[in-house]
Amino acid sequence: MPSADHFAFIAPCSTALAERVPEICQDPPGFDRMAFHHDVNEAVVAFFRKQLGPLAAIGGRRPLLYERR
Repeated sequence: MPSADHFAFIAPCSTALAERVPEICQDPPGFDRMAFHHDVNEAVVAFFRKQLGPLAAIGGRRPLLYERR
């Protein structure tokens, strides 16, 4: 993520937020925050699906690893 700066990890700003705190909503030239978040989200989901296998399915149940109190 070479062209991402610190605030790039914050979700894309609403118009109101961009007006109130513009410094966290401005990205470097050529950086697309919407595309960045889309790609990161897809990578995270793919990672967990690979690691969790069938348990990653929506509604999948995980084994109870500890006693509930």
